[in-house]
Amino acid sequence: MGGNPVTGPFIPMTAAQFTRSQQLHGLRARMERELRPNEHNVPAGEPILDVDPISVRYHLRDYREFTQPGGSGLGEYGTNIGNIYVSRVMPSDAEPSTSNRRAGKDPAVHDAGEVDAAVSGDVPSTPGDSILESSESGSPGLRAPPIADSDEDEEDAAILQQVFEEEALDADVNFEGEAAAFLVPAPPPNDSAALTTEIDSDFVKEAVANRHSEVGGRFLGLPEGYKLTVPKEEQTVADCPVGHVVVYTKMFDYGLRFPLHPFIEKVLRAWNVGLVQLSPIVIRNLVAYTWLFSFKQWPLTLNLFKKLHWLKRDGKDTGWWTIFTKSQRQTVSPRLSSCKDWKDHFYFMAVPEDYPLRRTFYQPKPRMEQFDQADLGPREQRAYDRLLVDYVDVGLSKPKTLPAFWLPPAGYILSPAALGAVGLAPTHPLGKCSCLPALVICCICLYFLDLCCVVLRLLKKNSDFLVHLFIYLYYFS
Repeated sequence: MGGNPVTGPFIPMTAAQFTRSQQLHGLRARMERELRPNEHNVPAGEPILDVDPISVRYHLRDYREFTQPGGSGLGEYGTNIGNIYVSRVMPSDAEPSTSNRRAGKDPAVHDAGEVDAAVSGDVPSTPGDSILESSESGSPGLRAPPIADSDEDEEDAAILQQVFEEEALDADVNFEGEAAAFLVPAPPPNDSAALTTEIDSDFVKEAVANRHSEVGGRFLGLPEGYKLTVPKEEQTVADCPVGHVVVYTKMFDYGLRFPLHPFIEKVLRAWNVGLVQLSPIVIRNLVAYTWLFSFKQWPLTLNLFKKLHWLKRDGKDTGWWTIFTKSQRQTVSPRLSSCKDWKDHFYFMAVPEDYPLRRTFYQPKPRMEQFDQADLGPREQRAYDRLLVDYVDVGLSKPKTLPAFWLPPAGYILSPAALGAVGLAPTHPLGKCSCLPALVICCICLYFLDLCCVVLRLLKKNSDFLVHLFIYLYYFS
């Protein structure tokens, strides 16, 4: 079949191409019989089927593509919401297609007897239209579920309606209309631990010797505008230069990546905090929560998150905040009640002007008091019920708390490979310097090794193989 299956249209084969294809087909069939006489018995005269070709292409996309203003939709928490396209191109002289209906189903008829145009094909959709765009206004927006014409369709429409309703719970969250007290920096006391803890001198020497600012940036896949800087000895977080933020090294160990995942950004903005005033345990719980809900396809809403988690002070007048989880619920396994060796291990990181979070200490909103707690939707409630814990008596003074339903271990899901699987890390497990070139060379070597084995087997079995091989190479050239 002629034409390029990716970039060009399909065109009928010429007579010369058809003859050449038949000859190659016969040669392949003969070689197949020589290699496996009892398998794939393809007759030498079997005609080539004249069928329309099908080209299927898969695209691996980064969640950041869904948040770019130039896209069709803003995207929701790294999913395809607003970026799911249904395209149908019909020739101008073609009959209206009914292939998108189930067998035995007629086009959906409304109360007024009007046939649904989207089903009948009278109004073909243009390539690239989003199923979430409003057909009336032409602007992106949530569209109501289609009219159901069967029990299965009714169930799908009900689930879709739940998705729209639950995601709409966060639609009225206003991050800009804050009270004046939340819009200005609110540093802790000058003698607090957060402002007086100096960076560890051994860590500084190790970071400089191992070029953390350069190698670490590549490993983490920091995009343009983000750059790590190793502080000097005896510096504290209060010495962070303008245009930079403080990031504790443990936060990177617990899965923090930039640019921030949309849901992680949303939570931190709702708390009105900067990274400098958070314990790494907060990042660990938040990243693990986002991974679990993304993997399970549970609703990532602030309404459910604020019912499960809130902030509390990490000690008296330290300036740091940690996370608290609702009793009888667990979202990360195992739980981590304390974290060591993080307060004096940090970087200064340059950030772009549009960095969405607070850059220093601000007055937090521990329970996201800016909006009321709404009732959980059906999907939220199911996710909430799956996070129950069991109390098991193991012979100690207190029973051991275990998740009632299996939770993935944090040691696995916080690895670069697992984070990248759900869009939480845009990097390869080995950083941007992937092993793709070595993999390609390895595949080529294996291919030629396999080809040599085939040639040796055929030479041993049939002395006429050289003639067949020359014919085969001639036609392929």
